[in-house]
Amino acid sequence: MRSMKVKAILFDLDKTLIEVGDYVDWLKGRQDMVKVYLKHGISAKILIRYTDPGRLFAEMYNELARMFPDDRVIAIQREASNVLSMHELKALDKVRLMPGCLDVLRYFKRKGIKIGVVSLNGEKVVYEALRRTGIYHYIDIYFSRDSPGRPKPYPDHILNCLKELKCNVKEAVFIGDSLVDIEAAKRARVIPIGIATGFFTEEELLAAGAKLVVSSLSELPNRIFIV
Repeated sequence: MRSMKVKAILFDLDKTLIEVGDYVDWLKGRQDMVKVYLKHGISAKILIRYTDPGRLFAEMYNELARMFPDDRVIAIQREASNVLSMHELKALDKVRLMPGCLDVLRYFKRKGIKIGVVSLNGEKVVYEALRRTGIYHYIDIYFSRDSPGRPKPYPDHILNCLKELKCNVKEAVFIGDSLVDIEAAKRARVIPIGIATGFFTEEELLAAGAKLVVSSLSELPNRIFIV
């Protein structure tokens, strides 16, 4: 694939810039979220469609909007996010940078590139992960699942992030390790780049629509052309 001209690079967080998810009890976290949604009247027949906690949270925006006004939807989602965050926060003592992360962020910052993070982790988790790993000051802006709008796989957070950075979608790329990341980038009409450091292979990320897949962060400086 030819090099791409970009002015902003948006990253997923877990399994892309940092590693923390392997230490989270996602099973218990999802179970606690389901209890919240059941309490507020979401049918179990709907909940069983989504096994991944992040996807479950994202899709509940639409389900809840059919039942409640916006302020109630936001309150329920905050409740569900908080119970999941309890499990994520327990894992932060083991958070670490992915290989090559610091060098790559430093490289792009020296080049004047704007850097954003769009994550499905909770607000406190994202902030603490960036702070504890020492990369907070390399990030111009970050969006968590708690930020206004619908999280990935919807395009809202990517588009809002670029709006804050005053960057056109044609001048940006989104880098992530999951099919949700690729889907969100495609919906936002941002160039999707896969990184095969998570659950999905290069072939799967390409099949999902990634324009490029790298095996590590260290490959990025040689694959992205900066204007």
